[in-house]
This record gives sequence, C-alpha cells and structure tokens, in this order.
Amino acid sequence: MGDNAISIEPTDGAYRQILKARLHQATQEARKFKIRIEMGGNVTAEFLSFSHAVEEMRSAVIDLWADDPEKLIPRLEEIVILAKELERIIDNRVSAGSEWPHQLHMAYRYRLAAEAALWKAKNGKLGGR
Repeated sequence: MGDNAISIEPTDGAYRQILKARLHQATQEARKFKIRIEMGGNVTAEFLSFSHAVEEMRSAVIDLWADDPEKLIPRLEEIVILAKELERIIDNRVSAGSEWPHQLHMAYRYRLAAEAALWKAKNGKLGGR
C-alpha cells in the first residue's frame, strides 16, 4: 500500500502472515483495476470486484493494526482515497448513462465504511461506538 509496503516479518505468526498476504492480494487487485480504468477499459461487473478489494483491505488493516494507530491510520487514509476514487468513477459513469444509479449507492456505502473506520481509529473507538 503506497510507501508503507507490507512485509511478512520472521516474528509474524501464521494468522498475521495470512492477513498480510490477504492485504497484499487485495492491494494488487485494486491497483490492477485502477490501471484498467486508466486505460479506458471497464466492465460493470468489475466494479464489484474492486469494491470488495477495498473492503478486504479495510478489514485486513484493522485486524493487523487495531492496536497500533501509527500504522493503522495512514493505511485507512489510503483506503478512504481509494473508496472516493471508486465513488468518483461510478458517479461519472452514472452521469454518462453507462452505469445504473444504484451502483452509486454501493460506492457511497463503501466510502462511508472506510471513513467510519478511519474516524474510529483516530478517535480511539475501534472496539466500540
């Protein structure tokens, strides 16, 4: 994820290694989707895959760094940026008539979930409300 690449450390247990591998795969999927969009190719069904990748990234970073805000917050900020980008892309496609309007609500939901996770991390509320 950006400048904060994920690496598996010798001290990481099996579960942590799996989480980091999951995060890596979701990050790669999101990057490749963005490249495809930039090249002009996009298929409606792929937006769902991208949104799931963003959700997987959010879930994995919270599992990995819930107790380490210094590592968690920058990663959640990156995920908010990705979610906003997805929202912008879908909004443009809805406006152009090439995407169904309900897809935009999905994008809003993913962005709001990312923003809520970031707010909770910044305000020390990851375990509760």
